[in-house]
Amino acid sequence: MTAASAANQLDDVIELVATEARAAIGAASLSISRFEDEHRLYRVLINVGRLGPGEERFPTDEVYEVSAYPRLRELAATGRPHFSSIDDPAADPITIELLRGFEKTSDMSVAIEVEGRRWGGIWASTASGDPPFRSPDVLFLEAIAAQLAAVVSRSEMFSRVSRLAYEDPLTGLANRRAFEERLERAAQRFANGTTDLSIMLCDVDRLKVINDSKGHAAGDEALRRVGNALVRSAASFPGAFVGRIGGDEFGVLLEGRPTGGASIEHPEIAALAAGAQRMLAEDEDDDTPSVSCGIATAVVGAGEPPQLLAAADAAQYLAKHRGGNRVCTTAQVAEEGEADWIPMPDGGIRPRFWETAEEIAKTMDGELAGATTLDRLEVVATAFTAAGDFSSWAISHAANGESSIRDVALGDNRHRRRTGARVAPGTLDYESYELAEYPATAAIIAAGSGSYLARIDDEASDAAERELLAREGCKGVIGVCAGDADGVYLIELFADLDDAPLEDVDAPLRLAAAAAIAPSPHSAERPTAKGRLDRALDLALSVPVRLAGVMDAWRLSDGAAEELQRSFGCSIAQVLTVEGDRVTISGERAPSPTPDGWSQPVDVGLIGRALAEGEPVLCGDVTREPAYRGIAERSEVRSELVVPIRTGRGSWGAINLEDAAIDAFDDDDAAVLAAFAAVLGTVIEAIELYGTLDRAYLGTAEALSAALESKDAYTAAHSRAIADDSVAVGAMLGLEGEELRMLRYAAALHDIGKIGIRREVLNKEGPLDPGERAEVEQHSLIGERIIEPIEFLAPIRPIVRHAHERWDGSGYPDGLAGGEIPIGARIVFACDAYDAMTSDRPYRAGMSTAAAHDELRAGAGVQFDPQVVEALLNVVAAREGG
Repeated sequence: MTAASAANQLDDVIELVATEARAAIGAASLSISRFEDEHRLYRVLINVGRLGPGEERFPTDEVYEVSAYPRLRELAATGRPHFSSIDDPAADPITIELLRGFEKTSDMSVAIEVEGRRWGGIWASTASGDPPFRSPDVLFLEAIAAQLAAVVSRSEMFSRVSRLAYEDPLTGLANRRAFEERLERAAQRFANGTTDLSIMLCDVDRLKVINDSKGHAAGDEALRRVGNALVRSAASFPGAFVGRIGGDEFGVLLEGRPTGGASIEHPEIAALAAGAQRMLAEDEDDDTPSVSCGIATAVVGAGEPPQLLAAADAAQYLAKHRGGNRVCTTAQVAEEGEADWIPMPDGGIRPRFWETAEEIAKTMDGELAGATTLDRLEVVATAFTAAGDFSSWAISHAANGESSIRDVALGDNRHRRRTGARVAPGTLDYESYELAEYPATAAIIAAGSGSYLARIDDEASDAAERELLAREGCKGVIGVCAGDADGVYLIELFADLDDAPLEDVDAPLRLAAAAAIAPSPHSAERPTAKGRLDRALDLALSVPVRLAGVMDAWRLSDGAAEELQRSFGCSIAQVLTVEGDRVTISGERAPSPTPDGWSQPVDVGLIGRALAEGEPVLCGDVTREPAYRGIAERSEVRSELVVPIRTGRGSWGAINLEDAAIDAFDDDDAAVLAAFAAVLGTVIEAIELYGTLDRAYLGTAEALSAALESKDAYTAAHSRAIADDSVAVGAMLGLEGEELRMLRYAAALHDIGKIGIRREVLNKEGPLDPGERAEVEQHSLIGERIIEPIEFLAPIRPIVRHAHERWDGSGYPDGLAGGEIPIGARIVFACDAYDAMTSDRPYRAGMSTAAAHDELRAGAGVQFDPQVVEALLNVVAAREGG
């Protein structure tokens, strides 16, 4: 904010910020606005960039009713950033209509929060062809909003400090400092002959009695009533100025209305005093205050402020002496032989510094209670610089253990455009000094408290400080320091006048600096990431082992989602698959499932970014990320971590983790998840390769089976039909995954042993004799021996051997019965029989479906497992639409 520090007015800062921020994020346009009327209205202060129809750089009447715009209502209520895009179906339609009206395609807005209240907002937009906003843009705008808030806060704070410095908090009148400064200017005008000058000092009578008898609240009310009466009476006299200049003392300054120094009978002064006393007398209760007033008029040789104050004070003393509730003049004082000036008690510049310290102490415990140490010290430096009319100030910091001290804030009281501005680091502004070169500064820094004073013409002052003063063009400097847990702060006030009151400011400035050191908050114990990291590493190393037997990518995805949710402790874990130009869910664990049929374009949202860039995408707060795309059912989501899954053919999909907590994931999580995604991609690629080989093996088996079956005139479709029915029945009976895969192999190869049976026996039209039957029954054993050398087919050997066992034990080759028969063999036996019943043979036509059903039911419990028969009939009915 270096440039901002030189801006003349807040409007200049706002224009500068808007222009530079728009250029930095490449926005088409950018606006800064503020809330008005208790957040009822939203007024645009400036528009910069490529403006749309109806937009003006400095609009005079671009004001929006907050209640009419959901985005503005949300911004005013929560302060959270918002984003919209005309291609987002979930976007607020009112905002989209506004965007189209301004010929924009997307926007984002962030709140400007000043001291905990929503002050306004920054709105940025893109036009067609512009790159979309990203989360760094949001962070940048939020940083700009924070800097702008600091400028606004500082502007308001210095306004408040100025008010506090010149306003009496009890009565709202000018305080002693304001009264004295006004008197100094008026005295100069009198000395120049441009005006006459009189002052009146008024002391409240019996204030101590009121405080003692009625309490200080009654005393405060009496003071307010006196102040109000004086203001109302003075309102009739142009040029009158009223202030409270002490505990029970008020002052009235009149320019151009002299008393002549001779008589109270001066009609205008008498009228002002009488008017105030009359107003006070109108209240008839016991607490009605009265005032004793003294008037002094400036004359040649006695027109300096101290002289006038002392003279008016002497006249006021005379009014008190005469019983109070009256007005006396300096002429009356002279008549009583008391013409010698009475020194003004506790007057001059010194009380001003103590008043400043007292007022600052109140603000430190009040409106600045939550401010940073540097903000609080800036208030101290600015207030004391103004009180003593010093030329400039500097705040420096020496960190614990460091041998140097560095500027952290600067202020200039001669060039008001930079008054109170915290200067950004730069070679022209910030400097660092070795403490060893400045002994006076080093001494108080080492002590952590105290002060030093140097004047350029004082040879007793530190030589290094005098050299610095000469270089800076200053006459003197006072430095005070105060320490906190991080080091020691040094406030230095520089003077460009020979008679600057450096000695007087010493003690009150030290007190105020000590009061400004903000209490250090208790640092929260940093949570360790070791537990999560250990779990995540365990995930990356062990999940492939746990899921090693899974040879289906969808089942693998579902199992992986379960492990991901368990390991990361997040509410939502998804494994996503790219299918064409869209992304779908292949595995998910969440409190409630994503709606059926969900998919999104492959290039949309943070998922799309991760897929496009091939890198993890971590978002600590999705409400600050323009690219985030969520679903209505997941409005509670705040954090998202997306990592792409790649295989040899490219982007296979992604892992998506979401949680309701902000910053639920960190860089360690992203790194471990990326490692796991790489492992998962390798496993998926192996599954796909295995699937390709598996299909090749199965195709070979089916072709071989069909070729063998051609020996007995079956068609090639026979083996495929049995395999399909067997897998469907197995799934209905609870088999899954690898069991179904092996069952398909078994169905395809269950009669492979017929390769060892003579063709004439297989194709014999009549009944087989005992010898031929014995030969045919050998094919189960032959088939088992054929596949025995093939290791991966080991699970189907029992099925091939027992595919002709009967439920009642009368089958072959081992006469197994009931549950002794492997479930796969029972399934293949029934499906083979049904296919044989319904298939045409050279020597007979196939049965009708109904007849085959009756045959199966008749054989249930004799030939076939009854449960297998029931499942098979259901499969057939489903296939045939029955």
